[in-house]
Amino acid sequence: MKLQGISKLAKILTIFIFSGSILAAQETFSQMHNQPVRIEAYFWNSGPLSGANSQVGYHRMEVQGAVSLRLHFDGIDLGQASYITVTSLADGATQTLDAETMLKDKNKSAIFNGSQVEVRLFAMEEETIQVGIVGVEIGEQDFSSHSQCGSTDDRIASNNPAVGRLNAGCTAWLIDNDKVVTAGHCLGGYDGSEILEFNVPMSSSNGSIRYADPKDQYRVIASSIVSIAAGVGNDWGVFEIRPNSQTGRTAHEAQGRTFRISRNHTAANIRITGHGSDSGSANLTQQTHVGPLVNDSGTRVRYQTDTTGGNSGSPVIDDSTNSAIGVHTHGGCSSIGGSNSGTALKNANFWEATQNFSN
Repeated sequence: MKLQGISKLAKILTIFIFSGSILAAQETFSQMHNQPVRIEAYFWNSGPLSGANSQVGYHRMEVQGAVSLRLHFDGIDLGQASYITVTSLADGATQTLDAETMLKDKNKSAIFNGSQVEVRLFAMEEETIQVGIVGVEIGEQDFSSHSQCGSTDDRIASNNPAVGRLNAGCTAWLIDNDKVVTAGHCLGGYDGSEILEFNVPMSSSNGSIRYADPKDQYRVIASSIVSIAAGVGNDWGVFEIRPNSQTGRTAHEAQGRTFRISRNHTAANIRITGHGSDSGSANLTQQTHVGPLVNDSGTRVRYQTDTTGGNSGSPVIDDSTNSAIGVHTHGGCSSIGGSNSGTALKNANFWEATQNFSN
């Protein structure tokens, strides 16, 4: 069953009135976090280069002030066996790209930390090769605000290996049969170059995010997406990801952990684990918090568990069993009350997608 996602991030203001008095004003809003990125043209071409099992070309790129860089390639001819490497000068992370991986990755590199990368070209078996760079995605410093339930942010650092970060500004998590779950509103307009990353490092002290090593980055299979974004209780997405181009392993193999999912529970407390916004080095890194269940009615589940922008797509976890019972989609907590909310796996279409979906 293929559902069309509804591109709607409108805020919904709900005011509860009793005996003529306003008891509470709860604003619900989707909890994506749009990391500031700009795309600029960049013109470099290696020209035809020949060699025999050797490095034949080199280019160093620098964009002053960039937090991260992602290269866009064109004019590519890597023959049958030749390849390039891209290496961050900030942390030494390296990606190898040949003709096949270039095609699968839509002629885009992984995301590299820092403002400088080196590109090296290696010609094999006396092939003549050529590579051009036509654009670059430049990550910029992020100074976003955040909110939580009550007067304090009670999230703590977490390292659940089944929980990853989507570069769309959301969280996603692994379930069985090579499937991944997130919020439906996180999946609009995907073209197959989007990345789900695991083992996310701490951000810089000023809050600028850092990306996982290329061996921990996985491309979303756009054609596999089944999703809908129709508000609280009907906002969910299920998809698949490609094996890592460096290791050949799937995320499920590499991470070694998935969530057990359930439609039935007796949860008193809800845990949310995800990559929400924060200040300083914790920004958009994995954190977790447990809070009381407020309401579980129909396809909606509500809880007073701290979340912020970037937590959209996080698993809604029954803390007593560690089973996922839904997906977090909307914020509504404030310093004076309210609750955050998500779509329960009691949603029949959501459940069917997790059970029957295959690419």
